[in-house]
Amino acid sequence: MINRAAPFRGRSRTRSPSGAAPFNQLGRLLRGPSPWRPTYGRATRWLLVVLFGTISLMGAGCGVTTRETSSPSTPVTSTGPPTTSPTATTIPVQLPISEPGSAPVSVLFTIPVGEGGVTYEGGEPDWLLTGPAGFSVAADVSVWIADTQGLRLLRVGADGSILVDVDTDADEVGPLIDVVAHDGGVWGLEAVPVLDRYRLVSYSNTGNYLGAHTLPDGLHLENGLTGIEMGPNGDLWVELEAGTMVYAAFDEGGRFSPRLLPGYQIDGLTLRPLATTERLARFAIGEATLEIPIREQGSLTYEGTVPGAVAVLLSDVWLDDGVLAVDLTVLYVDLAGRVLATATYPLPEVAANAYVPQDFISVAPDGRLIAMVPRPDRIDVVSLNLHEAAPEEDSR
Repeated sequence: MINRAAPFRGRSRTRSPSGAAPFNQLGRLLRGPSPWRPTYGRATRWLLVVLFGTISLMGAGCGVTTRETSSPSTPVTSTGPPTTSPTATTIPVQLPISEPGSAPVSVLFTIPVGEGGVTYEGGEPDWLLTGPAGFSVAADVSVWIADTQGLRLLRVGADGSILVDVDTDADEVGPLIDVVAHDGGVWGLEAVPVLDRYRLVSYSNTGNYLGAHTLPDGLHLENGLTGIEMGPNGDLWVELEAGTMVYAAFDEGGRFSPRLLPGYQIDGLTLRPLATTERLARFAIGEATLEIPIREQGSLTYEGTVPGAVAVLLSDVWLDDGVLAVDLTVLYVDLAGRVLATATYPLPEVAANAYVPQDFISVAPDGRLIAMVPRPDRIDVVSLNLHEAAPEEDSR
């Protein structure tokens, strides 16, 4: 049995404008006076893993262009027996679905670049513009932002006001390339390759530094370190290769003891990205497998959960007349692998600035998808508007 859904891909392609850094220059180390600066240059290379899985960028000097294009029909396939969990419910998940025809995003607030806001670096023709790398929504819907280039950690209220502004350099903490909020505060992922230092650092909700844990060999950028994630039960996970490998940071007794897991552990189920085969992006949810056609390269990666559903990010990447084209779509999927709702990340506007954050989407407690969208002079914090998936048609 194949469950088919209506097309849900975005309808855009992106190319860096004249004078901006093309994608084949993302690996360049950033230049600057700070001793931390090489860190983010190296982290930028892993940004490609976060967005596109283990794809190879084909063709020297390919850029991305903004054009209108139509998307082919994209069947969604769930294979394997229906899967349930101890906490699963037969009541449909109540997701915040937007009205039909609504815009892809709703702007919640903006944060300026510069004094009183976030820090951008770069932008010269031969190297990459970079900015905040980590982003996470707290239980009160405030957001934590890793101001990577500014060596700061910000907590921003729902009205856009700065609630907490931490100078991490004063705590002898280097650039944070990812953050994840929890009830007691926030965890940050520090990466300083020039010092061979990779740590999980902890701050309270008021910005007090609580301590750090050093990640062992094997959990560094050269091993594929891409981020951190928080499970629904408060478990802290360390991600390698965009979640292809997941490590629990602490044991059941709360001791720091990283150990490899079979995948993300949600409601008694194991979730994990699977290798792309035959132009299908694949993601395992227990015994079920979500399979979505892609054009050439792509991946499905974990973004978060709400009761009874999982948010995954579909990255679809292909070459179109020598132009690198990208679609990013977030899917809410139930625990049997059926697509419930979709939302589109406005990648064209991000790529036009030649800067994409390392971690840019977070699942709010009410199920909203909150995202960080860079602009030339500001950061927009937006809600990605969810649209209900079309009724499924059964076919054989």
